[in-house]
Amino acid sequence: MNTRQRMPVPSPVRRTRLVTLILDQLRQYVITHGLGEGDRLPPERELAAQLKVSRPTLRAALDWLDQRGVLRRVQGGGTFVRANLLSVLAQCGDDTSGGDDRIDEVIEARRWLEPTLIRLAIKRASDADLEALASDVEQVATQLDDADAWFQHDLQFHVRVARLAQNKVLGRLMESLLSPVFTAWTSHVRDIDLARALAEHRAIVAAMLRRDTEEATRLGAVHLEQLEQAVRVASFKASA
Repeated sequence: MNTRQRMPVPSPVRRTRLVTLILDQLRQYVITHGLGEGDRLPPERELAAQLKVSRPTLRAALDWLDQRGVLRRVQGGGTFVRANLLSVLAQCGDDTSGGDDRIDEVIEARRWLEPTLIRLAIKRASDADLEALASDVEQVATQLDDADAWFQHDLQFHVRVARLAQNKVLGRLMESLLSPVFTAWTSHVRDIDLARALAEHRAIVAAMLRRDTEEATRLGAVHLEQLEQAVRVASFKASA
């Protein structure tokens, strides 16, 4: 008779509430740091310290994401982001965060906040800063067949404008508003004309380069109207 004890088979990492909370923090981290495909996450110890969580719980969250194929782990080389990381993070948000119920309020807040950020960016950003922003817009022009890539670019575009305003309080407020926007996009708001959105980004940056505050803020409002219209369409379809 074999008296050796059987080793238990490891079970998949389950998404506990604590892991879900860390996934929410990771989503915000990825958005605010502008991380995209191929970018490397900080080492676990450093990332846990930045998120103010324990390393074992962070590791459980990373394992959960790894099982879904949205991270690439290289032994001794670090953990790297795959293209669909933000989409998965958006779909596993904490139910207490408000989700789609907040999107109308988020859009309303952005209507008030973004003109201020654009005005400050025009006043404080250098020509080189604005030219770099324009370059980022052109880089995504070849990816209009990839909605997830566009949505990630759009978030990073608005984060960069907020940072060019050089007001950390307003910048953090803007960053906090973008996470529920991305969640809404990836859950059901897909009816956005990406070519038109790209043209709007180009026009906003062109006006900023001319230091035309009135035109840049007007164009920013037009850009938000497209998102608001897409939300209305999605809400109507969901209730039909």
